[in-house]
Amino acid sequence: MVEHTPGPWTHSRPRPYANEIYAGGYYVASVSSEEDARLIAAAPDLLKALNEAVWWMGGANEPDDDYQSKKQYRLIILEQSRTAIAKATGETT
Repeated sequence: MVEHTPGPWTHSRPRPYANEIYAGGYYVASVSSEEDARLIAAAPDLLKALNEAVWWMGGANEPDDDYQSKKQYRLIILEQSRTAIAKATGETT
């Protein structure tokens, strides 16, 4: 798997017509829409949350796993997902 540029990924609007995306402090791209900039900046967080959810649903919850550990991990994945979605949409959690 190809690794993406390490983060944190952020966006700023230095001019009215430009939204810039940065990863780890380095310029990555510029887009005209603030919504697109938020989505691009949130992409690594969304990918991480989705990878965790897929791993969880793909067998991490086998019956012999400790129930409390499974419950705690599910809550962590849920919070990661909510945070990533909020970052992508510009909402707060």
